[in-house]
Amino acid sequence: MFDTVMLLAKGRVIYHGSVENAQNFFVSSPFAFNPEGYENPSEYLLDVSSSMIKDMNGYIITSVELAGYFEKSDLYMQQRVPAISTATDPSLS
Repeated sequence: MFDTVMLLAKGRVIYHGSVENAQNFFVSSPFAFNPEGYENPSEYLLDVSSSMIKDMNGYIITSVELAGYFEKSDLYMQQRVPAISTATDPSLS
């Protein structure tokens, strides 16, 4: 079983984090993608990443918009800070 998943949309990262929080990341996003009607969370995530599901207003959200949302998220920032610190601290090399 996987602990972590990275979702891509047209080559851009739209989610990188725990498997168990992936669906909620998109449900609680400003797009409020609705998971109703999906028996399997992986089908829902596949449709989100391939722009096959509409947001709460009925719009298709592009990969650029999804990646932009992820890049502004707390989850992304939590992952970036340790990586930047490691890259700039010579004692960690």
